[in-house]
Amino acid sequence: MVEKTLIIEQGKIYWIDAEPHAGREEGGHSPRSGNIRRPVLVISNNRYNVGGMALVFPITSIKKMSRYLLPLKLKKPSQIILTQILGYDMVARRAKPSGFSVTSEQLDYLKQIVVHSV
Repeated sequence: MVEKTLIIEQGKIYWIDAEPHAGREEGGHSPRSGNIRRPVLVISNNRYNVGGMALVFPITSIKKMSRYLLPLKLKKPSQIILTQILGYDMVARRAKPSGFSVTSEQLDYLKQIVVHSV
C-alpha cells in the first residue's frame, strides 16, 4: 500500500493534535473528554513546509473581543489568535486538511504581522 504524502500549504487551515501543550499555548478543545484537535492556519512558506514542519497561528471559536484576534468565517465563526505563532511537526501532530483557507489579502496581512513581530 502506498502511503499518501501530506503536503502542507501556506494559507491553508489544518486540524492537528494540539496536545500535549505547555503553559499558555493553545491546546486541544477539551482534552479531558478526549478532544485534542484544534484548527491552525499555516503561515510558513511552502519551501519551509516541505520537511513537515510549519509555523502556524492557532484558531479559536470562542467569541472574544481583542485586537489580537482576526475574525475568520469557517463552518462556525472563528478567530485567528495573532499572539501565538507556533512551530509544529505537522506529521507528528497528525495534520489533516480542513478544506478551508484564507484569502490572499488575509494572508498578506498575516505575513505583515509576522514580519513586525520579530
